[in-house]
Amino acid sequence: MEIQFFGFVFEAMDSVVSQIARLRYRSGGKYHAPVTIRSPFGGGVKTPELHADNLEGLFYECPGLKVVIPSNPRDAKGLLISAIRDNDPVLFLEHMKLYRSFREEVPENDYTIEIGKANIVREGKDVSIITYGAMVRTSLKAADLLEKEGIQAEVIDLRTISPLDVDTIVQSVEKTGRAVVVQEAQKKKRGSLLTSLLKLMTGPFSHWMPRSDVWRHRIRFFRLLLPKMSGCRMNMILLIKSKKRSNFNIESNT
Repeated sequence: MEIQFFGFVFEAMDSVVSQIARLRYRSGGKYHAPVTIRSPFGGGVKTPELHADNLEGLFYECPGLKVVIPSNPRDAKGLLISAIRDNDPVLFLEHMKLYRSFREEVPENDYTIEIGKANIVREGKDVSIITYGAMVRTSLKAADLLEKEGIQAEVIDLRTISPLDVDTIVQSVEKTGRAVVVQEAQKKKRGSLLTSLLKLMTGPFSHWMPRSDVWRHRIRFFRLLLPKMSGCRMNMILLIKSKKRSNFNIESNT
């Protein structure tokens, strides 16, 4: 099934969160809900209000629901096939900016990519950049700039935010000693993947992170709505790009 734009998901919230996501638990494993829900989302493409909302954090915390967010065409095909064949409900989110940003060869044969397994798209030893969706390409561009300054950044494409590939994250950050988590989603008090990852490294789960000297940093958008007029929206995004530190919510945790 498809929700044409993710900002309208609240119309189906009860059906997704309270019904299909709980069916296996409610039936004691007797019944499954092999439902794949596709929906486009994401800013920077001149859409009206409610079309660009980044709401993945609300579903990241939903038990019984898998959340997949591909960053490229090849992964999109493999992950979509895996989602369709999965016995549990899968929310498959596609960032609209990726539709026309670039092209990539995609195998014609039938293949799958494991849900819950991250991909290290660039290896490095100085800092781990943890991200997903459209921010993967942004992070790779940042890594290219860092390389010119002698800094080797490792970029991790999560591919799926639920389940989360904790092992790949921990192994990378243990190697580099520095973690930068990047997402386009707005600042939230709850339902933030950033918050969950930082808790993984600093909170009660810190025993998974053997190093005690890890430097952590997170980059996310302000807690606001992008304006619905395309001209205003693009001007705002250009302003944010030109004044990164003053317009993005950037927090360090040491």
